[in-house]
Amino acid sequence: MLPNLANLDKIAYRKIEILKLLISQNAPCSASVLSKKLAISGKTLLSYLIELEPYLAEYKKHIRLVKTKEGYFLSKKNSFSMDTLYYEIEKETLFFSFFSYNFHYQNETIDSYAKKQFVSYSYLYRHIRLMNQLLKPFKISYNLSPLKLNGSEVRIRFFAFYYYFHTCNGIAWPFRLVSDQKYDSFIHQLERLTYQTFSVIQKEKLRYWFAICETRYRLNDFIDYRETLYQNVAEHHPLFSVLQPLILNFLNKFKIPTKTNECHFLFFIIQNILKMPTDSLLHIQDEPLIQKTTQFLEDIKVVFPTIQLSQLFKEELLYLMYSATHLGDSYIHFLENSSHSSTFTYRYEAELTQLFTKIKCFGNQSNYFQNSVMKLIETQLAAEHYQPQIKMLVVTKLDNLQKRSLLQKLNSLPFQLIVTEQMEENVDLIVSDFYLNNQTTPTFFWNSLPLENDWANLIEILHDFEKQKIET
Repeated sequence: MLPNLANLDKIAYRKIEILKLLISQNAPCSASVLSKKLAISGKTLLSYLIELEPYLAEYKKHIRLVKTKEGYFLSKKNSFSMDTLYYEIEKETLFFSFFSYNFHYQNETIDSYAKKQFVSYSYLYRHIRLMNQLLKPFKISYNLSPLKLNGSEVRIRFFAFYYYFHTCNGIAWPFRLVSDQKYDSFIHQLERLTYQTFSVIQKEKLRYWFAICETRYRLNDFIDYRETLYQNVAEHHPLFSVLQPLILNFLNKFKIPTKTNECHFLFFIIQNILKMPTDSLLHIQDEPLIQKTTQFLEDIKVVFPTIQLSQLFKEELLYLMYSATHLGDSYIHFLENSSHSSTFTYRYEAELTQLFTKIKCFGNQSNYFQNSVMKLIETQLAAEHYQPQIKMLVVTKLDNLQKRSLLQKLNSLPFQLIVTEQMEENVDLIVSDFYLNNQTTPTFFWNSLPLENDWANLIEILHDFEKQKIET
């Protein structure tokens, strides 16, 4: 969730907080205990529970709130994703509706928008100022007259991607001007040209990015042609010449000025999502980002002489460097979860401190970047491989390091698991934090950053699979 967003729509996010607390309980929880954990009165808690009833009623076949003598608990089918309820609540918030309107349309006035939403001018004006405070770390804001998103086009697009992708979570398509099926043919051609079979998440990310770019083209908002990074990456990547005709064919459907970086930017996005090899990029001599990254890799080797700098490690580090320099530290923090992050143990703290003392290239405003790099190095050093027997398909919207940590923890469970991200034959179980339709394979939905209760439920299910395999 967007950091501090709960401060803007407190009632909506308090409802989500109640649902998360209830679903994390292994036993009924009394109203007094719930209200104490939420720091609200018992009367307020009961009021929220009543307001949650319509949301629960809509999915009564899958989930229900049960009240016993001991307290309240949520009875939920494993095949039902809690993100469905979270989305139903969040889409009604002012931030979601206001951002969606301004991302798709421009030149509305505060007064006309307030009338459409049946709110007062002063109410909307006050909340726009609050939203601008929230967006300030992302270096974007709302212009007041006319209403319009301000900031670099790259940041606006990345913010839209992160916010929409992790709010909608496969449950709904947030783009008003294009359908999600529109890009299926384009994605199929990408698979053919790259000789890859894309995962569910890769396809969905591509759809989101194509929809984001097309929406911005319709508003005549384009990537600044003076930004040389995307052109340098494209021209030094061996696959650009292969994909360029397909990308240009997509762009030719729109009235795009000659002086734009749209073709190179789209390739940059595609190669990042598909994790195309980036070794050739590290030899670009005149690109500041590449120079910083290669120097950083050399510094890591000095401090950690035995570390294996794999292709995946280099790709993740390069993307972190890009996020820190071209977007900002807050974009790295966007997907962070404070409680999850606090559980990470650093076994090489002295060496990591030495490393960041040595480089001094990001100043004091790079806490999230430094934490992410530290986790990346720790994870690389601690990587282990396990021999599996239960085939598990993992569908997750997590990126890079967080996904890698999740897969590592799955492999550390007391089972012989084959963990895959590609749809294969004979999959025993799908574990997903992303809504999936029409699955015949047993599916377990959980939080994108799983709670203790999620892990306990998954272990119980795996025990059942293990028992079934032994018996058969």
